[in-house]
Order: sequence, then structure tokens, then C-alpha cells
Amino acid sequence: MNRLVTFAWAVIWIGWTSIACASILFFDAHAADASTRPLPLGLTERDVSENGLIAKFIRPEGNQPLPVMLILGGSEGGVEGARQGGIAFSKVGYATLSVAYFGANNLPANLQNVPLEYFASALEWLKREPSVDARRIGIYGVSKGGEAALLVASRHPEIREVKPNRFTSQS
Repeated sequence: MNRLVTFAWAVIWIGWTSIACASILFFDAHAADASTRPLPLGLTERDVSENGLIAKFIRPEGNQPLPVMLILGGSEGGVEGARQGGIAFSKVGYATLSVAYFGANNLPANLQNVPLEYFASALEWLKREPSVDARRIGIYGVSKGGEAALLVASRHPEIREVKPNRFTSQS
């Protein structure tokens, strides 16, 4: 029952434009085999590793510039949790950049002292990417990633949409 209540509040918080994403994230992203799950048909994915950035760029097939969501996972670290969020948003028409910000190669090992400039480098990468509409950038984060999403959006006016999900209040 508690998971159902959490899911209901997540749907309300995210809003109607992302109901499909919320259900996929809640039920699929936490499955034990999430890291080995293949990319759904109709989506493309490529690794991004430049200027210290570690991310996965996922989008629906095609060439037209799309609105884009910067995706931040939670306290699990690495890129896989964010990747599952990127898949969910891409299924409903967004390009996504799923970013690892700790717990991956050459990044802080733990969720401590993560430099905010790192997120700025992800935004700069998106602005240079020709397959996204840089005028329509949003950010989505789960748990600690939700807190980071709020912080990053408060410092970057180019972010037009913020969707924190299940963020915590503990330091």
C-alpha cells in the first residue's frame, strides 16, 4: 500500500505530461535486471564521455530537434538509474541526457563534494548537440537527483522545466 501511495504522489507531482514516464520509472527502473535491459525499439543511444562528463544520450529515432531533459539519478550513483529515466522520457518524445555525477569513472566515489560546474558542462554539451532544441531544456531528478535538479535549475535560467521526484530532506 505504501508503494501505491508513493506512486500516486509521484504522478501528481510530475504532472500530466509525464504520467507515462512516472509509471515506467516506478515499476521498471528499480528492477534487478535494469542494467541489462535492451533499449526499446524506436530509440537510439550513445555514450557521452568528453570534458569529464559521463552520460548517455537517448532519443527517439529521427533527425528533428527535440525538447531535451537532463536526467539525474539518485543515491545509487553511476549512470544506470538516470539511464532508465532517460528511456522513459524518450519513449514519450524527449531527447535525454542521463548523467552520472558520482560513483563512476573519474567522478567522486560518494555523494559528497560534487562540483556544480559538472552540471554546467552537461548543459553546455546539450547546447552544442544539433539534435536537441536548446530553447527547450528541462531537468528531472529522482531522490538526491531531485535535490540536485532544483539546485541546478536555480542557477541556470536556460532550464525551462524542472521535475524533481521523491526528493529527500536529509543532508
